[in-house]
Order: sequence, then C-alpha cells, then structure tokens
Amino acid sequence: MSNKILPLGTSDFKSVIERDMYYVDKTGMISELIKGSAVTLLPRPRRFGKTLNMSMLHYFFSNEQDYRFLFDGLAVAEDTEVMKHCGQYPVVFLSFKDVKFTTFADSLSKIANLIQRLYLAHDYLLSSDVLSDADRAFFNQIVKKTSDITVLSESILVLSQYLHRHHQQPVIVIIDEYDMPINNAFFYDFYDEMVALQRNLLSGAFKDNPAVFKGVMTGILRIGRESIFSGLNNIDVCTLASERFCQYFGFSETETEKMLCDYGLTYELDAVRTWYNGYNFGGKTIYNPWSIVSLVTNKGQLNPYWLNTSDNALVRDLIGKAPYELKLELESLLSDKSRSLRKPLNEHVVFRDIHSSTETVWNFLLFTGYLSYQDKQLSPTGETSVALSIPNQEVRFFYTSAILDWFKEGEPKSY
Repeated sequence: MSNKILPLGTSDFKSVIERDMYYVDKTGMISELIKGSAVTLLPRPRRFGKTLNMSMLHYFFSNEQDYRFLFDGLAVAEDTEVMKHCGQYPVVFLSFKDVKFTTFADSLSKIANLIQRLYLAHDYLLSSDVLSDADRAFFNQIVKKTSDITVLSESILVLSQYLHRHHQQPVIVIIDEYDMPINNAFFYDFYDEMVALQRNLLSGAFKDNPAVFKGVMTGILRIGRESIFSGLNNIDVCTLASERFCQYFGFSETETEKMLCDYGLTYELDAVRTWYNGYNFGGKTIYNPWSIVSLVTNKGQLNPYWLNTSDNALVRDLIGKAPYELKLELESLLSDKSRSLRKPLNEHVVFRDIHSSTETVWNFLLFTGYLSYQDKQLSPTGETSVALSIPNQEVRFFYTSAILDWFKEGEPKSY
C-alpha cells in the first residue's frame, strides 16, 4: 500500500516531485505539444489538472535553472529528441485563475498586478544590453504600474520580444485559465470591456509573433473566435471532444484503478464508477481527478467533492434563466439514468447568445463538465451532433439538490 502524500490542492509540479507526492504521469503531453502547432488551446472543466500540467510545462522548458531531474523516470524522459528541448527556453507563465472580481476596474487592477509580477520575475532584462532606453521605460511602466490599458494590452507581446533578444532563443508562453476573467465579467455585466482587453492581450502575444516558439493556453471554454482569437490563424483548439490530448486531463480507468489499488481501496471500484466515472474526452473514459484524489484522501468516503469546490453560480444562473422546455429536458435526464438527448455540438461558446440559444446552454453544460457526451455523429449537411447525458452520481446530486428545487418554484412538475 502506498504511503505517499496525495497532491490534493497542490498544483506546483516541482513541489509534487520534490516532496515525492503521488503523481499520475502526464508528461507525455510535452512530446505532443512540441510536435504540434505553434499555439494550442486546451479547454477542460475546472479541477481536471490544467494548472498542474501547465506548471509541468513551465519547469520542463524553463532555462532559469536545471530542472531536468524533475523528469527522471517519467514518460517524457524516454523520448531523447524531446528531452533536447528541456531547459532551453525563456518562459512566460501567467495564470488568470484568481481574476474573480465584480467590476472591470478591480479585474484590471488584478491583471496589472499579475503582469507586474511577471515582469519582476525577469527584471534582469533591465540591465541587458539588448534593451534600449525606450524599452526600459516601457518595462518600468509595467513594474511601477503607471501604464495605461494600451500599454498593458501589449505587455505579453513586448516581454516575449525582450526575452527573445536577450536569450537568443524563442519563448514559451503559457497562459492558464485564460477565460476566467471573461466568464466572471459575463456574470457581473462588464463582458465587452474584458473581452476587448483579453483579445488585445492574447491575440497580440500570439499573432505573427516570431519571438514565440510554442504557446499553450488552458481554460474551461472555447470562447467564440470572433470574440477573442480574431485573426489568430495558427491556433490549434483541442476541446474535450477532440481525440488529441484527451488522456492528459483527468484520470483514465487504468490510472484510477491503480490509485485505488495503491491505497487499498479496490473494494470501492464499482461505487467509484457510479459516482465519478462517465466523462468522455475524445472517446476515452475519464474520471474526475479532484474527486478521485479527494476520495482516496478520505479513505473511500463517497461525497460530491468536485461540486463542493465552487459555488457554481454561473451554471445555476444559466439554468435558472433557461426556457422551461430545456428545464423539462434536464428533468427527463434526471428521472432516467439511461436516457440521453441528441443535440448539436458547437465547440465555440458565444456568451452573447447564452440566454437566447438553448444550443449554447447545452454546449456550455457539456464543456463545463455538467453533462457528458457519446455517439458523435456527422450529418449529411455537415452538422455534428452528440448524445448528452448526466455523467455520474456526483453531478446528478448537483442537479437534484441545487437546481431542480429552484426552477420548479411556481411551475408544475413534469413527473
């Protein structure tokens, strides 16, 4: 039986390895990223391992110091060609996961703080011969927080250029939870301002930027191309409906069974399947990793761990405002575990349409992890559809206890 500490709530890859914590090896994704497109967007539901994976990429590519030892014995170490990239690049690593404010001004201030810390992490550039006086003035505007929103919008692009010139090596840009500010802004009614900022910040960094070797972004949703990635033609989007990268977020059946076995919980396997299985990422069966690690930490006690990590405010609001017909269809899924509903698959979420389009609602629930899909089909007209269902008991508990009671108020029950 394993006596390793489980990495519940630990998203720093170096800490996990150095403390010899239990690690489910996802380093194979490094090989796919190196051999893939210039910019890759990997949307997945919350708590499915995005931040830990982005931290892993940071330590793999970073030339700050020698981190090769962190990858000893892991899958990527067996790929000698890919290991040639280890420790070779300056890295820009920025996470927007904590940009959760009720006003645009507060959100902008938080983003300015994040970018200030990013620049301070590379303040050695101020003494570099490759920077001109004008470059240093720009740098100091960011550090002293005297820049306006236009300068802030160019900050990632400009920093990547400075790093490229100083190191004579292209840059790795990693953006974690790129859409968190946008999701929050939609809920608090400053969506347009935040979209404009993120569009300039991210598209500017990645569009036709020779200073960038690879860009990787994660988030929960793929925000409509016209909103964020207009003009960005080199981006490869791999959602949970894509086959590529599907095994690198969440736990597979084999990984889950091994963890349960390692901690002496094999007798719980059937119950674990019922509670936490049911996700389909690119045709592979995936378990919710937060829930599995929480389950093992709590010695097999079944609970809705994933649901308890968030107030689910946007999802609750969305369903509460949805047409009554959609609510009835959700009730039908809840009343019959074997039931599914065939709906069009649209991997672009356009927030402007979210209260006027039931198709957008269904896809929002799918890509945020509140529904799962099977049986992807392509019609003769080119439309893709999927069979949607509630993935497991944990999510079923959410619909039963947290949502149905609200939208049934004043409405007749359908069964």
